[in-house]
Amino acid sequence: MDFIINENIKEQFEYYTNMCELLCEYKDSSFAPPADIAKIEEWEKENKFSLPNEYKSWLMLTENADILNQYAVIQFPESGDYKGENDVIIVGTVLNDEELLLSRSTNVFFRVTSDGEQEYRDFDDMLADLSFYLEECAEDCIGENWDEVYDERFES
Repeated sequence: MDFIINENIKEQFEYYTNMCELLCEYKDSSFAPPADIAKIEEWEKENKFSLPNEYKSWLMLTENADILNQYAVIQFPESGDYKGENDVIIVGTVLNDEELLLSRSTNVFFRVTSDGEQEYRDFDDMLADLSFYLEECAEDCIGENWDEVYDERFES
């Protein structure tokens, strides 16, 4: 059976790539080519863990995304440790030092900050939360009417 990319994640990805294009003269971003489903399935088999479909969908759109001078990096999964041995999947970073993680035991995405942990309902919720910075950056760089500029450029 073929894997079907989640529509919400596809929309989030389009929004991220559009925002990064809108801000490209101010901050660098890059999106790697998509990961192949066979590579993702091989990782799951080797690591004895099934990745959530939303995250797999993102990986099938880009294997690695460096967003706005590494404000956020969303990457191909890596096994990692947080509170125990091999208990998390590292899915990215924010601000170069806050890890974006997926718990192996609860299947919950979370971010480790200096204040503790911030949990997300799912991968889509994590992307929505991170997108606030894109919008703040757009307002700082383009001005309060950045959304009109965005609509003119991408919604036509």
